[in-house]
Amino acid sequence: MKRPIHFSGKVGPISDAMSGYSRDVNGMMQDFYHYMGHVWVQNFDPPQSADELAHFDIGEVIGRYRAHQTAGKPIPMDKGLGLVSSYLVTQIVASTPLVCLLNSAIAQEDASTTERMARVRFLAPQDLIAILLKKSRARLNTHKDIGDQITRWGALCPMYTTLIYDEEGDMGHCIVQVGVENKSERLIIWDPWPLRSLLCRENNKAGVAAEAVASDEPFWTVSPAELASVLYAIFMPA
Repeated sequence: MKRPIHFSGKVGPISDAMSGYSRDVNGMMQDFYHYMGHVWVQNFDPPQSADELAHFDIGEVIGRYRAHQTAGKPIPMDKGLGLVSSYLVTQIVASTPLVCLLNSAIAQEDASTTERMARVRFLAPQDLIAILLKKSRARLNTHKDIGDQITRWGALCPMYTTLIYDEEGDMGHCIVQVGVENKSERLIIWDPWPLRSLLCRENNKAGVAAEAVASDEPFWTVSPAELASVLYAIFMPA
């Protein structure tokens, strides 16, 4: 296996996105998510079954995080989380069992590197994109407020944490895939990057050219072929 890939950006946006809205996670919350991924999951067995996740006491983790801070111990903030940590933390935040669908064309993992992940499958990129384009996925109008549409769709609009990797630019990132544009069939993503999306043409070397959606929130659209070229993994309900 090559050197580990770190998926940068804010680790926690899926918690807000799954609640039907989104905002940039910064300050203490960003520290906490990095603590969970870089420290806590490295030292404890995270919950993985439906019952374990439903009864998991996040307060105990918060207590350890505060003690870690009080002791003046460092929290690595200069790099994102690896695949395994990203999966384990996202699953805790979602409070539901997730399956990690890996792109068999570019993923570097094997059984030895994913042994801590309860549910892993390798799929061809076209099969991953087919899942995101399923007719059951929410079709959204990019000329109207995306957040309002997501709220109206509710549970019928599942959103998937998605890891992307620009191999030529050696850059990993975490986004949320929220639905499909109802006319163009372009995929709608929510990117927590504070400026322009890392999938904008000027910010990647993979040739992806995300287009902004007129919204107060950082929603963008990408073509299925573009996303397939950088798609590393999808975390979705098992």
